[in-house]
Formats: sequence, C-alpha cells, structure tokens
Amino acid sequence: MILPLCSGSRGPAWVALLLIALLAPLPSCAQRDGVVRAQGPGARLVLTEVLRLGSVSGDEAFGRVMDVELGPTGRIYVADDLSWNVVAFDGAGRLLRRVGRRGQGPGEFERPWYLAVDRYDSLFVWDGALARISVFGPDFRFARSFPAPGPWTVSGFSVRPDGTLLVGAFAPGAARSIHVLARDGRVLRSLGPSADAAGIPEGFASSLLGGSVHESNEGIVFSRRSPYELVFHDRTGRRLRSCRGDARWTTPPRTVVRVENGQQALEWQRFVHSTGAISLGGGYYLNELLDPDGQSTTLDLVRANCALAHRRVHDGVLGFRDRRGDLLVARVGGEVPQVALFRYRIERVVR
Repeated sequence: MILPLCSGSRGPAWVALLLIALLAPLPSCAQRDGVVRAQGPGARLVLTEVLRLGSVSGDEAFGRVMDVELGPTGRIYVADDLSWNVVAFDGAGRLLRRVGRRGQGPGEFERPWYLAVDRYDSLFVWDGALARISVFGPDFRFARSFPAPGPWTVSGFSVRPDGTLLVGAFAPGAARSIHVLARDGRVLRSLGPSADAAGIPEGFASSLLGGSVHESNEGIVFSRRSPYELVFHDRTGRRLRSCRGDARWTTPPRTVVRVENGQQALEWQRFVHSTGAISLGGGYYLNELLDPDGQSTTLDLVRANCALAHRRVHDGVLGFRDRRGDLLVARVGGEVPQVALFRYRIERVVR
C-alpha cells in the first residue's frame, strides 16, 4: 500500500511512512485541489419557482432583504434591515408576524442581517450594528440576547442539531473563520481557514474578507468570498478538502480598495465575490458568485471532489440562503426587494 505524504513534509519518504505506521491511526491530510470541469456524464440544477414574496406596498413590502431562512414547519423568515424587523410567513406565503422594531433594547434591532432557526422554530437574529444575537421563541416572543464574543463581522450562521451555533465570522488577526458557540454565546471551539488581511485597510477588511458557512448531514462547507474557494470539513470539524477555483472567477480584494486625494474608498461595484455555498445533498453543493457591476449571479453546481458539474449565469441578483428538503429559498434583487421559494432537483445529463 502506498501512503501519500502531506505537502510540506520533510525528510525521506521512508521516514514518514515509518512514522505513520508507528503512530497510526492519524487524521488524514486535508487535500487541496483545483475546481475543474467534471468529466463524463454530468448534472445540472433545475429550479422551479413555487412562491414569490415582496411588493411595492402592503404587508409584503420589504425595505431591504438581508437574509431569508426556512423553518422546520415550513415558515419563511425574512430579515429586513431597512424596516428593522424580521418578517415571518407560513409556507403558503401568508404573513404571520413582524418581529422586532428599531432600537437597542430587548427584542429591538438596528441592523438585523443574518438569521438562524433551530428544530423547534426558535429564531436567532444577528444584529450587525449592535454586534449581538437575539433569540425569539416559536411564539415570536423575545427570550434573550448575548453579544458577539469579539470584534466579529458575521457572514452567516446556523443552529446545530445539538443546539450549539455554527458561526462564520471574520475578525482582525483571528486564526480561524468558523466558530462553534454555546447558546449563551461562549466560544467552544474555532476551526476553518483564516483570512489574509495584509494590504487591506482595517475599515474595509470586514467587507472584503471572510466567507459563509453551511452545515448539513454531509458536513460543513465554508465558501470564501475571494479568492474562489470551498473548504470542506466533517461534522466534527476535521478539515477534509479545499477546492480552489480559477483566480479570474473573483476579484482580488486588495484591488478593490481605491485611494484618491488621500482618501480611501471601496469600489464595491466591481467586486465579484462568492455569496455562499449550500449543500444540496448527494455530494453536490451550490456556490454563488455575485457580479454587482454586471448585475448577474453565477450559480455553480460543485461536487465535494472539486468537480464543477454545471455553471449557469442568472441575470440579476439571486442569492440562495437556505434549503429544507427539496426547497431552496433566495433573496431576489431589483427595484422591488423580493423573496423566492424554489423546488429543485439535480438532473443527470450526457455531455
């Protein structure tokens, strides 16, 4: 049997083999591969829209949709940071409740940006301005809140089956980008890649760096904003594989910072970046690239072995945020902010 060595190993191969034999079992070395077009029979993502929420006025009017999540009973939760609340609908699109209002007190928001829902339909809301998480029960009543453990910029989180929180967050100088939190906000452990902030002004680092995190029965996937990279872990947090895409697929963060007349600014419109990955089951993942300048979204169907099964470009901003069963929910950009619910399937194709 031939045992591969991790990159960066030192010394003759027979020494490494001997050490492996003596110390076995050892955790396997994480692989790093390039995202390449899949060979042979392929697959594509088929989407069928089943519900659309959002209008110019009335109960379905949103100020700005930041996040949208699906609850275990079919509820749809929408974070609206320009209306300072979270809007809850049932699975048929009927309004259930507007949760919260503007303020800094219990159950109030300044910037409700990210949502998570546990298996009981309890709602967790990350407030980007107040740097805290507020918790509401299935009856929409405020239960408690707790601050972020540090100077974090959260880019997504979820509630794990054991009730702990899995948070994707960037923090200056942090060695990891994924954190497991207790339900009171204590950091239990950190994992995942770090972000390289060299050459980026501190005020812009949180906007340009970091990434999103999503957990499923298949494990944990971290999608870096830029460069294009998917990092896979098992559910214990052990790193399995890193899939790096073509450098031209996203925009290098350092090139987006502009200095003019001694003032620094962010050319956000030309920053092509990943908005997040979602497990679709069967070893398939949906990764998205947003091009704000071109007003388009690239949807990549990627396998956990780094094979790019299918790529399609959608005109406009379409950000998928959550999956339950065969349903995907997305925020839809445009003059009228909307939310769309899709039924999906992965269809085999012959090349």
